[in-house]
Amino acid sequence: MGEAPFRVPSMTPFPPIPPSGETNPYRALPPIECRNVPLEGTKVATFAKIWCKEMSYTGEPYDILDDKMLHFYETCQQAEIQPG
Repeated sequence: MGEAPFRVPSMTPFPPIPPSGETNPYRALPPIECRNVPLEGTKVATFAKIWCKEMSYTGEPYDILDDKMLHFYETCQQAEIQPG
């Protein structure tokens, strides 16, 4: 007899995340839409001085993305980088 046809498991899509009502763009879930704009060189330099490379996300076990994102957002605030 022939092989059984390959079946794709049926998956129900995740429902959309309701807005949290947070107005701080660094804390809102889902993230608030904002456009990308070029940064001033001084802000980029300030961010680079503050940023700790050990806090970069590596994907290794126990490397929690939420913790890394929180550190990234805090560094952006310290460098006075605002969304869009």
